[in-house]
Amino acid sequence: MKKNCSFGYCGRVALVALALVMLFSAFPVNRTRAVVDYAEHHVRVGLAYGSSSKNAATLQVASGTGTGFRAGYINPSTDVFTTYYNIPATKVTVIRTYGKNYNVNTGSYVSDGADSSVCVGRWHLEIQIDYDTASELDAAVSAAASASGYVCYPAFTQGGYRVRIGRFTSSDDAAEVKAKITERLNSTSTFAGATLSTVSGGANGYAVLEYGTRNILFEWDGASQELALKAYGGSAPETYMATSSGTYRYYGIMDFVKTSSSSTTFGVVNVVPLGLYIRGVVPYELGMSYPDESTKAMAIIAATYAAYNEGRHSSYGFDVCTGQHCQVYRGIGTASNRYETDKVVDCCTAVDGMVITYDGEPIQAVYHSTNGGWTENSENVWVATLPYLRSVPEKFEQTTEGATRGQNGIWTNELTGYEIAVKLNRYNYIMNTVTSVKVTERSEAGSALTLTISDGTHTVNLKKENMRMVLGTDVLLSQNFKVYQEGSVYVNDGVELSSGLTDVYVMGGDGEAVLLPDTARTALTASGQEVISASSSGDNVWIFDGAGWGHSLGLCQWGSIGMGRAGYTFDQIIKYYFTGVQISGFDY
Repeated sequence: MKKNCSFGYCGRVALVALALVMLFSAFPVNRTRAVVDYAEHHVRVGLAYGSSSKNAATLQVASGTGTGFRAGYINPSTDVFTTYYNIPATKVTVIRTYGKNYNVNTGSYVSDGADSSVCVGRWHLEIQIDYDTASELDAAVSAAASASGYVCYPAFTQGGYRVRIGRFTSSDDAAEVKAKITERLNSTSTFAGATLSTVSGGANGYAVLEYGTRNILFEWDGASQELALKAYGGSAPETYMATSSGTYRYYGIMDFVKTSSSSTTFGVVNVVPLGLYIRGVVPYELGMSYPDESTKAMAIIAATYAAYNEGRHSSYGFDVCTGQHCQVYRGIGTASNRYETDKVVDCCTAVDGMVITYDGEPIQAVYHSTNGGWTENSENVWVATLPYLRSVPEKFEQTTEGATRGQNGIWTNELTGYEIAVKLNRYNYIMNTVTSVKVTERSEAGSALTLTISDGTHTVNLKKENMRMVLGTDVLLSQNFKVYQEGSVYVNDGVELSSGLTDVYVMGGDGEAVLLPDTARTALTASGQEVISASSSGDNVWIFDGAGWGHSLGLCQWGSIGMGRAGYTFDQIIKYYFTGVQISGFDY
């Protein structure tokens, strides 16, 4: 689904995640908690997880927006952030301190006994004194550093605020100096009688380093609680972080979570209010230059999608990802391009807290770029029949640039019989070079429901969206297509003439049937009168002519743009494409 965006991020109008294909076809999302006031709802967005997990994460407060980071913990049931310590640094690196030592030169984790001069060791000496406040802790860190002559830093542990000393790469190294440091501390009134323990980071152990150094600014060892950082110091501080898609800046909190049994990697989750989350979706899934009402409709749909999909990636500790598997989210933008324009802010603010509901519950608010004439019923693409995803005629798509060939609203692709066989075999269908491809079942809206493919011996029936997955979504941009074999002759809306142009009669101008001559055959085409011939192409090529881009379910983005230009309001746009719905925060 290409889009004619005026911004540099992409040249597409909005893409619904094609991986939604089989999504929800049989199994609903398990929403983990009920939400009444969506204006207060938070979204957990996975920025790094699985294969993109971090072994170190560098965060930077965007210049002019804040002065440092608050370290704390997010309650997973309420998304309430509790601050335990303020770190007055605008650029930090977060590492794990569980089981390994971090080499700052290589950015990798190494085993105990490594060179301590280039490592942040996981072993420390901890003064067994609890402090009630962060300010008391800071005073104790300063006093301990002065008395011991060693590196000291603040820590939050299962036991509360503690002072930790040293960055040792083995317990033996820490034990070797323990008596000496204890003696030095006990000689002061501040630490008289204090005892030291040799400790290392637990399963949720993290250290926050001054960027580019081994200096520990704060250590978190919160038992069952994961570390989270939140930029502070301004009205709306922004945080830069590198992801697999690039370096972007985000509002909200960065929550660090374990995503595997690895002792050296961790996931990063952006926890952000729903109203700010949609500002990071709309510019990428629609653009920034379309009618306000179309933009508002897209914002509500983005919010609804997030609300419906709460907990979709719960195994990784978040709700939605940042790619087309869910919906594209890039936060505020990059250092050089800010996609959160005044228009985006105004439109998103105007509909803050609104979501689309059916029977009081958020709907599966899916969308596509173009459809070529009709949207579809959900059961004609997936399996489940959803009452709000009903087929409606597309009245406005054709009034926009999105319906043109340049935007892939109309498309033609081709595959050889051999190429089709290769694609089928990848999905474990047994198939030799294909000799026949036919659409054998269509929906009332015209979408292909069954694509029958044969090699003369084996026959495969590809159903609904699965045909796009097997042949490729870059080949079948939608289910709205016809298929022809190159070299064959077709008349009357795709009926193939088995005899080619031999012994064919046509209707003459006087209404009489006449035999088509062997030479000088002409036909009236869209380009005018053309001479035609029957080709005996030996390439066995199949041509797919189609319209629309995406699964044709829910909102058509180019159609919504057309409706916005025609003066329709956001609620009229939404209620046209989603049958029988209401908008919470607007209708009730």
